[in-house]
Amino acid sequence: MITKSDTAFQYIINDKVKIKSYEGDLATIDDALFLSLDILTADDLKKKYNINDRSIGILISARRPQDVFNWESKF
Repeated sequence: MITKSDTAFQYIINDKVKIKSYEGDLATIDDALFLSLDILTADDLKKKYNINDRSIGILISARRPQDVFNWESKF
C-alpha cells in the first residue's frame, strides 16, 4: 500500500494513542529519547487499541523528557 499522507497511520507513543496535535510530540523525540519503533497492522490496532479506522500503526517507545510542558500526558 502506498499513501501520500499520514491519514492511514495511527501514532502511538509509549502506549498513548495520539489523536490530534501530535506533531509537536513527535518532534520532541530526539536521539537521546528514542528507544524503538514498531509497525502495527490494522489487526493489531483493532485488537490492542480498539482502533478501526487506520491501516498502519506506528508504535514509538521513548524516554520521557522532563523539561517539556505536560510531559506526563504526552509521553
